[in-house]
Amino acid sequence: MTESAFRGNPIAAPCETSARADLVAVGSRGRGVSRSARSATMSCTTYASCPVAVVRPRVRAD
Repeated sequence: MTESAFRGNPIAAPCETSARADLVAVGSRGRGVSRSARSATMSCTTYASCPVAVVRPRVRAD
């Protein structure tokens, strides 16, 4: 397994990387999709060339 981190456009970087990957993991804050623009996470799940894992933060049960 190889892990890589990239800086750049939050939509283009994961989608371009997906052409060479078996899995792309992206984070999500769970705030939903903006009305005016698609979220980077939603765009990645739509345009990636491999499976995408959307990882959300753990909810604390206090």
